[in-house]
Formats: sequence, C-alpha cells, structure tokens
Amino acid sequence: MKLLRVDFGASYLWRTDLGSFQHGFGFNMNPLNPKSYDDWYQFRDPMTAKLRQRRRASFVEEVLPRRDMLRTEFYNDFLARDGLDHGINMFVFDGDRDLVRLPDLAGCRTPGIRPADGFRRRPRMGAAQS
Repeated sequence: MKLLRVDFGASYLWRTDLGSFQHGFGFNMNPLNPKSYDDWYQFRDPMTAKLRQRRRASFVEEVLPRRDMLRTEFYNDFLARDGLDHGINMFVFDGDRDLVRLPDLAGCRTPGIRPADGFRRRPRMGAAQS
C-alpha cells in the first residue's frame, strides 16, 4: 500500500468457491474493519461487485453516484468510521482468476483535498513534487 502512496487501503482475496471476499487487511484503517467487511459489510457493499466487473481501475463514482453512496449503510456505518470519503478500486486478474483487489481510498482528513475534489487534485505518480 505504501508503494501505491494510498491514504487508506484494504485488500481482500476473492474466493470463487465461496462467492465472497476473504482474508482482508487494511492500511491506516481501524484494525477491526477488515473482519467486519468479511463478516457483514461485503454483503451490503453497493459498489465493489460493480467495480470488479469493470476489470480496470475505476473511480467509485463511476458505478455509484456520490449522493447515493452517502445514503448507504455501507458508507455511514463502515467507510465513514475511518473518514473514507472517495476511492479508486483496481482488480487484477490473470485470465478469469482474481489475483488481488487494490482499493485506494482517501478521506476528508487527506491534507489539501476536500471531499468534493476526490482524487482529481491528488498528485499523480511520477509527477513532479513541489
């Protein structure tokens, strides 16, 4: 996660045999959140399945309008607990086999970023830093 310069992140393994994500870990998040996602929130997550189907890096807002996300149990009881406000998800595949899910989540605590700006004002990797 540090290599990707994420503010917050979590990754989970997709288990085709179980039809669910398992064995999550988080970065700069409440250490209990990955287990709560495994046990409860993945079944109330309105965006991850849609993001996975895209099979490319995608902004959350591409599959769920922000105004709709802010009204969900998933956002209010899970993401907002850590201040997570917007994100990009990337699923890596080898053919049809899932290898990894790499969400890059940013929150309203991210210096210099307002929630309405999302990732559009973040410095890009490889861009000159001042």
